[in-house]
Amino acid sequence: MDIKNIKKESKKSFRRNILRIILVSFIASVIINGGYHYSSYIYEKANNKYTNNVIDKVNNFKDSFYHMLGADVYQRGIIAPLFNNIVEADSITVGTIVTVNSMVLNNNLSTKIILYMSLVIVFLYYVFVQNIIKVGEKRYFLEQRRYKNTKVDKLLYIYQIKKTFSVASIMFKRFIYQLLWLPTIFFGVKKYYEYRMIPYILSVNPNLDSKEVFSLSKKLSESHILDMIKLDLSFIGYYILHIMTFGISSLFFFNGYRETTYAEVYINFYEEKNKVYDLSKLKDDDLYIDEYQYKNYPNTLEKRKTLEVDYRKNYDVTSYILFFFTFSIIGWFWEVLLCFAMDGNLVNRGAMAGPWLPIYGYGCVLILLCLKKLRKHPFIYFFSSMGLAGVVEYLTAWYLETFKGMRWWEYDGYFLNINGRVCLEGLLLFGLAGCAVTYLFAPIFNNIYSKISKKHRIIICVILLVLYGVDLVYSTYHPNQGNGITTTMNLKIVN
Repeated sequence: MDIKNIKKESKKSFRRNILRIILVSFIASVIINGGYHYSSYIYEKANNKYTNNVIDKVNNFKDSFYHMLGADVYQRGIIAPLFNNIVEADSITVGTIVTVNSMVLNNNLSTKIILYMSLVIVFLYYVFVQNIIKVGEKRYFLEQRRYKNTKVDKLLYIYQIKKTFSVASIMFKRFIYQLLWLPTIFFGVKKYYEYRMIPYILSVNPNLDSKEVFSLSKKLSESHILDMIKLDLSFIGYYILHIMTFGISSLFFFNGYRETTYAEVYINFYEEKNKVYDLSKLKDDDLYIDEYQYKNYPNTLEKRKTLEVDYRKNYDVTSYILFFFTFSIIGWFWEVLLCFAMDGNLVNRGAMAGPWLPIYGYGCVLILLCLKKLRKHPFIYFFSSMGLAGVVEYLTAWYLETFKGMRWWEYDGYFLNINGRVCLEGLLLFGLAGCAVTYLFAPIFNNIYSKISKKHRIIICVILLVLYGVDLVYSTYHPNQGNGITTTMNLKIVN
């Protein structure tokens, strides 16, 4: 394996599709939680004197930075205690364990319930979302190396071709096998690299059974385990840079560069081993080509129509109205369930009587309408979504405080909050939600709406608007409030 040539080709691939690669890497890193473990990983890899001096300087800078932020004053939310524990322990792993441990030992029954519920949800998320997106990510990077117009929705590739359960089971087996071999150390490392090609194999042919997939992965990686280890160690400088730039370098370069590199590794392995073994089940004449194509990969596989994603769509008025109510109701259910899990109270959240939280609907619709021209620029779109949603939340909170004399939410004690009305934790979620709504959920929901005749869509919209109008008038004079709605949220009367 020629590491130098592989890196050269991967950099060419990265430069050709830089913006889309950065977006895909960012979305994938958020979904599968990649790109956040390097801070602790680098301590294990960097042992020479020079590197340790660099790390000491970085730590001193980080301490000053955390002190400047006043991290000790943030105590509430999810990020704040996790952030403080990581800073105190000087380790992401240790800080995370301390945070989870404190939740487990907490005598609050509702805290334990939400923790156990979260563990179940995390498991299902890992099996049916993280691993599936991981395979979709590999598919994207294999296609984009030779096809210019590869779309972001390749992350949903396995969902689109209806292979979710079979791929999920194989990926979970991979995790179990690697976990069982881990205590042996030597064989743990060996099996980690032997199974490294499994996501790529599944992305090329998701119809294979588990026995075939594991066998093919072993064949591809045969005699190349040391080469892959050398390749990983050659990235050590980027891991150090990740720490020094607080992850910014990984976000805008290294995450994508690493993926383009391993896409080249898979191609090299296939071309080499195809001369030795029968790899006909991985054959794809459109994928293994030498010349760069300024078009889409000629995909002939059947997709689910509801998962066809086109974020450039122009939506009609009925779609925007249905978007408003869809996301308002989803937001309402989310907050009701969250309040129930945290406090054990089943209450109607929000200032209105109906099962909707308009702030979610307004935020999503405004993002879709106001930022339409920015859809081709995902990074600008992300920060614009943060800003627009933040303005909506801040002004809504100010209005409710000023004219209703109370708060329905407050972020005092959250990390980097502004007057308790908005906070960094919420703004980041708004930015991600804005991108998710625009690039994924809005097109999918619109496909669902399109199955309803125009006449019936209009009738549904009129009924919803009338109900909302009645609720709005009523709630103006009789706002929804009380225990679990305002009181338990540290109610503050504005003089």
